[in-house]
Amino acid sequence: MFASGTKAVASDPVAVGFGSRFSLTRTTGYSFTKLTWATLVYQQTRWDELEETDIVTNHRFTASAAGWYAFKASASIINLNSPGSLLLRFTINGSVSVKLTTQGQSSSAEYDSHTITSIAGECYLDANDYVEVECYLACDVDEVLGEKCGTFQGHRFA
Repeated sequence: MFASGTKAVASDPVAVGFGSRFSLTRTTGYSFTKLTWATLVYQQTRWDELEETDIVTNHRFTASAAGWYAFKASASIINLNSPGSLLLRFTINGSVSVKLTTQGQSSSAEYDSHTITSIAGECYLDANDYVEVECYLACDVDEVLGEKCGTFQGHRFA
């Protein structure tokens, strides 16, 4: 059912929702310094429909329009003979966010000598607000290597 009487072809883009969606990943390990919040650095863009992320200079998502957004992030660390935990949090415009509805404690699980941590949340952003993922390593050693350190994904839903 096309109003113009034309048929869609496979190469035609399909507009879904607001078009603002992205997925970033790490492809190699990473060193975390213990007891310090640090911004996670992502190396690869899986998709970014409105070019709202920058993995070269600032490693964050910047909203191109005001609206409600959902985010999720994950990371993993290799347990090197030291019990510990990896916490994640989102920051908005460089500050710890109280705007995110699921902000706070990230959830962790241990699997095959790795600790995998994830966090998710929703918030309203103004145009040009930016969101970053930060991590905090709580353990007895100075550094723990992350293996394929995780993902950062988001989309606008209203």
